[in-house]
Formats: sequence, C-alpha cells, structure tokens
Amino acid sequence: MVSRHTPARLILFTLALTASINIHAQDTVDEPAEELSIRKGKVLLGSYFNFSIATVEKTRANSLDTKSDVLKAGINLTGGKMLSDHWGILLIAGYSQSSTTTPVSVGSINTVFEDFKEDYTIAPAVRYYKLISDATYFFVQGTVFVSRGSSTSDEINGNNKVNVKLKTQGFGVGISPGFSYFMTDKLSTEISIGVLGYSIISGEDDQGNKTVAKTFQSLLYLNSVSLGFVYYL
Repeated sequence: MVSRHTPARLILFTLALTASINIHAQDTVDEPAEELSIRKGKVLLGSYFNFSIATVEKTRANSLDTKSDVLKAGINLTGGKMLSDHWGILLIAGYSQSSTTTPVSVGSINTVFEDFKEDYTIAPAVRYYKLISDATYFFVQGTVFVSRGSSTSDEINGNNKVNVKLKTQGFGVGISPGFSYFMTDKLSTEISIGVLGYSIISGEDDQGNKTVAKTFQSLLYLNSVSLGFVYYL
C-alpha cells in the first residue's frame, strides 16, 4: 500500500536534486580558468647575458703552429608585448665586446697579436611561444639588427707590427630557438642556444684601411648561448 505522503516526498526529493545540480553547474561556470603565464596583452621586460667561446688552432708543417682564443660577451635589454597567446614583438638594445689573442712568428718577429671589438646594437624581433608543460615554453625568435662600434687589431706591415683602429657598422638577420621556464607566475628564466643567421660588419679608418666581415652561422655551432630573466606584466 502506497503512503499518501509518497508524492510529497518525491516532489521534495526532485526539488532537492534539481537544486543540487543547479548549484554544481553554477560553481562550474563561475570557477575561473587557470591563466597562462604567456598570453595576449602581456608586457615583457628582461635582461640577457650572452657569451661565446672559440679556439682556433693552426698546425703548419713548415712554420710555427698558432692558437687563437676568442671570447665574446655582452648584455641585452629587452622590452616587448604579446600580440596573441603565441606571438609577441620585442625590441632589443645590446652591447657586446670580443677579444682575440694569437701568438705569431713572422720572420724575426715573435709576438702576440691582440684584437678587440665592441658593438652597440638595436634589434627588433618577433617571437613565437609554444607551451610544452605547466611552467615551460619553447620559443623561436626571428631578429633583424643594426650595429655600430669600433675595433682595434694588430697586423704586420712589412717587418713592423702595427695597430689598426676602425669605426664599424653592420646589419644582420637571425633565427634562434630557446626555452622559458617560469619560476613564478610572472618571472621566467630563459635560455637561447645557437643561431641560424647572416651578418655583415664593415669598418674603415681615416687612412683608407677597410675591413669587411661576412658571417653565416648555423645551429650546428652551439657554443653561442644567451641566458636571461624576463618579467611578464
């Protein structure tokens, strides 16, 4: 025998179940989605330290062997903005210097040649980000740069060692990959390794001495590393 209170209980149960479903649905809608560290509208402010080291050894059967050590280091200041969740534009201002030492022997001259170069650069860039884990992004950056600077280099003129000083200017393009790891929601440490690019640097002094250096660099040369910290506002 069915109790006369059963319909009322069914109605109350149905209302309670409906209310529970509505509350759960409302909580699901109102729950904020997790925000990505890199997204449209973010402003980038950062600083990078970059360096490269190279050693060139020459072995000659009929003359003295030579060994050149090349050290290049610099610092970049970077600012930019994300145009979408993946694409950003940057402006990079940088300073770099390099030095080379080479023991040489020409005739009766046994000495050490020293070269020193410094450059100031401005480089607009475009960067693409890809999220690969909760706190890590892979990126690829394309850059165009212009530079001005100076160089001094030791050379042989006849039987004399002379030092040539030049004012330099140059331009180049490059593509480099890297990773951004977020230590906090806004602060990341970044590393960029290698570069695929082309550059031309030329210089001339008041006496008509000229130097032109054309460089193509591929990703096979991974001795070029940039390390930095970037703050995403």
